[in-house]
Amino acid sequence: MESLVARVQANRARIDANPAAWCAVELALLDCIGREASTSIEALLAMPPLDGTYRYTAVIGDGPVAAFDAQLARYVALGFRDFKIKLSGDAGRDRSKVRALSRAGVSPSSVRADANNRWKTPAEAIAHLAALDWTFFAIEEPLAAGDYAGMRDIARTLQVPIVLDESATRVCQLDGLGENPRHWIVNLRISKMGGLVRSLEIARRARDLGLRLIVGAHVGETSVLTRAALAIATFARDILVAQEGAFGTHLLERDAVAPCLMFGPGGVLHAPPAHPGLGLAMMEGS
Repeated sequence: MESLVARVQANRARIDANPAAWCAVELALLDCIGREASTSIEALLAMPPLDGTYRYTAVIGDGPVAAFDAQLARYVALGFRDFKIKLSGDAGRDRSKVRALSRAGVSPSSVRADANNRWKTPAEAIAHLAALDWTFFAIEEPLAAGDYAGMRDIARTLQVPIVLDESATRVCQLDGLGENPRHWIVNLRISKMGGLVRSLEIARRARDLGLRLIVGAHVGETSVLTRAALAIATFARDILVAQEGAFGTHLLERDAVAPCLMFGPGGVLHAPPAHPGLGLAMMEGS
């Protein structure tokens, strides 16, 4: 483990350029080391063991209004409490989304919006969001990645925190956020950060700065990344505001490993039993 951590530190720039590739290598090594030592990845990294339940966010993409309404109805029927919607930038379409949320009895305090770096200026973003007449819990990436000053203006004007995704990929990017930590939430995706060792570093730094976290996910993740993300979600429970992912075969035709880790009713996933390494078995043909 000392050698692995030292390699991560010594190759920071190379991992920055290829974070998901290194994440795959690192998770394979952690699984191998854990199996040889008959211990979990959490024990290898001196993290708390998985425990209890994990509640996931209902994510609704920017599709046609009818598709949005249908997805929302399914999530509500399944008992989800936390929602993330994608904004289109079209005022009429986005208003229809918040109206559907209101009709479904969803509280604005449980909804965050992902703008996917849609607007060029704070004024454009503020005008669009204010016109929706809906106070989101948080807004994700409203401006170009790295426009911290502009996004800080939006946070101050609308009194809503900004979720940083593309703008928070390296631990050094967090250092400028400590002055107003209530303005920021970091979306921590294991593969985006370049593996578990670096994700743990980022979670610790976020805690030190008073920042909150969302443990995010890529669309179409297998249970390998779902399992890795559970380690960070457990470690950062005191600063965790939401979790994304764990779709498993709700979305995939088949998973690459067993067991398939995915949410059930209410978006809840129960902690899997502790096994050496990741505790997963490769499926034949994967």
